[in-house]
Amino acid sequence: MDERAARAFFSAAYVSTTPAVGTWLKTARQNDCAIDDKAKPDLFLEIVIVIFLFQERGRARHCYRLSIIYILLFQKIFKAGIIAYDFQELQNSMTDAAPKEDLQKTVERQEMVIAKLSQTLETIQSRTRKILTSLPLGLLVLNDEMKIEAANSRIEQIFAYTPRELAGQPIKFLFPEIESVEVDSALKRTPGKVKSQDYIACEIFANDFEDDGIKRIFLHVQDVTEKQRLEQLRRDFVQMVSHDLRTPLTSINMLLSMLGQNRFGKLEENGYTAIKRAQSNADYLIKLVSDLLDAEKLESGDLEIELQATSVGTIIRKVIDATQDASRAQNVKVVTEIQEGGLIADEDRLVQVLINLVSNAVKYSEAGSEVLIKGIASQEITQFSVIDHGPGIPENQREAIFQRYKQLSQPKNLKKRGFGLGLAICKSLIDAHKGKIWLESEVGKGSTFSFAIPKLKV
Repeated sequence: MDERAARAFFSAAYVSTTPAVGTWLKTARQNDCAIDDKAKPDLFLEIVIVIFLFQERGRARHCYRLSIIYILLFQKIFKAGIIAYDFQELQNSMTDAAPKEDLQKTVERQEMVIAKLSQTLETIQSRTRKILTSLPLGLLVLNDEMKIEAANSRIEQIFAYTPRELAGQPIKFLFPEIESVEVDSALKRTPGKVKSQDYIACEIFANDFEDDGIKRIFLHVQDVTEKQRLEQLRRDFVQMVSHDLRTPLTSINMLLSMLGQNRFGKLEENGYTAIKRAQSNADYLIKLVSDLLDAEKLESGDLEIELQATSVGTIIRKVIDATQDASRAQNVKVVTEIQEGGLIADEDRLVQVLINLVSNAVKYSEAGSEVLIKGIASQEITQFSVIDHGPGIPENQREAIFQRYKQLSQPKNLKKRGFGLGLAICKSLIDAHKGKIWLESEVGKGSTFSFAIPKLKV
């Protein structure tokens, strides 16, 4: 082995290494000591690590301590074996006592590899810095004592504190109601205190990562003050609709019904026609108000499920009674297929779901056709299905059909009014029963809406 060449290589690395490593190299050169073959791979690896880390240490201190990510990325590069492979090749060349020219070429090749890796690492660090600073979310790095170690620029925009001012502060400094943070993907809403001592509404969620065996927490922060204000406006609007529209509409509907029953004298034929049209519009508005209230309750979690003993037949018979007028008006026959059995559920809510499904089926069915309601009770689940022979639903529209305020595109001759809430409410009610609802459809042949709920115990 040409030890003099090896020492020359080490001396070339001396400029970029730490003083401790440099001192070691000087001592080795002065004492003309041999280098233990077993130590070579580790020594080469240590020198390269030191070179990279200390070349970048000046910049890392000014990146809000984002060197944690930098080091993790660097470790992954080493684990991939990029450096280890090339330095093993150099070791083999030295072991085989290669000529001085070959060793020089190997050294030059390693310098090229190091330069390329340095450039790649700089690019990765730059991209990471851009991603973290451009994210619309605020990011905090917490240690195991729940103290802030780093923050991105979005945190400064939200709270008006610089990362330097936040460093070392407990999490309670920004979120007075929080002592510690648990790693959880669920969003949590909590008040945050800004530099002016005002409070804002924040949504946070946390995930953890490890750095050299030390656990840290990434806390993602979003200012939702404006979102909360809009949510309150929506709730106020729904309450206004409930109190200021529902009661008058009910009164109008009752008056129209009394007029149709000749309570205030007999009307002409066209008068009865006008009353029926007005009643239909009043019923539609009343249902719309009810759907809005149900949607608000479902979103806020205020809608309760009242479990009770009922049966498949009882539920279907109530649905038939509630939809027979609409089916007669459309000249659509509603038939049933019942496999009797008991279940524990909120009977009124299941009736509400089926009424919605049957009403839709009748609305989109041709005159003279049939709509089938099936109810099957088994040991594990109870399943209901509503089968029609209408136009069917295209496959590209089926995913959106259970979303709120979503209405499907309809042919002009089948254009039906609606608000896009009915099926979304049906899905929420079935979800509340820990069940599932789904659709099977074929364009031109009809659709089948089904839902199943498990056997529940009171």
